[in-house]
Amino acid sequence: MKLKTLAAALAGSFLLALAPVKAEGPDKLVTILTAPEPQTQLMAMVLTMQSIQQEKSAQILLCGPAGDLALKDAPASATTGQAPKDMSPQGLMQKIMQAGGKVEATTHATTKVLQWALCGITESK
Repeated sequence: MKLKTLAAALAGSFLLALAPVKAEGPDKLVTILTAPEPQTQLMAMVLTMQSIQQEKSAQILLCGPAGDLALKDAPASATTGQAPKDMSPQGLMQKIMQAGGKVEATTHATTKVLQWALCGITESK
């Protein structure tokens, strides 16, 4: 009798282990970007956009050289499309903002802060 009970308990445990479980993850992504390389900047934007497409909230903090993405007259490295979809880091960042993502930048340069304001980007305090 004990053997049948043990077998039933093991079978039940095995079935419970196979039951589908809904993954619970964080509902917000914070991307901190400092890299000057356009490929790294674009990949950060791609991953942030994927988070938004999964209905998660997203915030981007641009620091150091990455702050150039926020400039109205950004350098060519920020605005030139890259393979395979001919998307630029700044272009995808703007799409993220249109989709509800928040973008902030840190700087000590007052000139950049004024230019960011023209793009709708705020300075992080």
